[in-house]
Amino acid sequence: MTLYLHLKNERIPYIIKPSKARSLSLRYPNTEALLLVEVPKGYSEKVVEDFIRKKSDWILKHYRNRQNLQHQRSTFWANVEKGKILYLGEQYSIVFQEAAHNRVQMKDRQMRINMSKSTRKAPLKSILYPALRALASNYLKKRTHELAQHTHTIIKTVRIKDHSSKWGSCSSLKNINLNWHLIFLPPSLIDYVIIHELMHLREMNHSPAFWQWVERFYPKHKQARKQMKAYQWLIGIFDSH
Repeated sequence: MTLYLHLKNERIPYIIKPSKARSLSLRYPNTEALLLVEVPKGYSEKVVEDFIRKKSDWILKHYRNRQNLQHQRSTFWANVEKGKILYLGEQYSIVFQEAAHNRVQMKDRQMRINMSKSTRKAPLKSILYPALRALASNYLKKRTHELAQHTHTIIKTVRIKDHSSKWGSCSSLKNINLNWHLIFLPPSLIDYVIIHELMHLREMNHSPAFWQWVERFYPKHKQARKQMKAYQWLIGIFDSH
């Protein structure tokens, strides 16, 4: 049963779930604005209520973050329905053209998708996903190899992934993994993510030495890290709709 907590003009939904843990805990298990209160056996209703009230600031902060996340994602999909798509930090118009072979091209601030008449009948999301992923694969792989050469970094393979919580990763085998959702970000921030992962091939940690390497090739990395937070909602956007 969903209960509601009233905090500073916000009506915050939450559910209570029995827990085998020793103490009370609060968490938002996913991107939804539904708080989960886990209660071990033996805790009275008053103790639980007092615990929730003491955590009201934390609850309110994370609730509003999730509300904002949902608003941004809803706006993204509303724009898609209006024929607009985010690409490299800019809005492009989506244009469909009937053709014998499927093809996607970005030109004159338009995303031109060529496809057969039968394919056009498919849901918009299922059409856009492979098109955007193909664009991301081409752009990200090419740019990673360019920056690897620029930073004198040896890499083995660049893989494009459907990460649901991070922009990129790397391995000691010199493989770079990049989230295809990066294609929505401005090129300068894409470069930051790529250089970040490339420098991990020199330092597999976030030590001062690592950040010195990052600064050498991306001096404005501190600003970029802050800017990246504004795009966090895009990770897994195609899974959320």
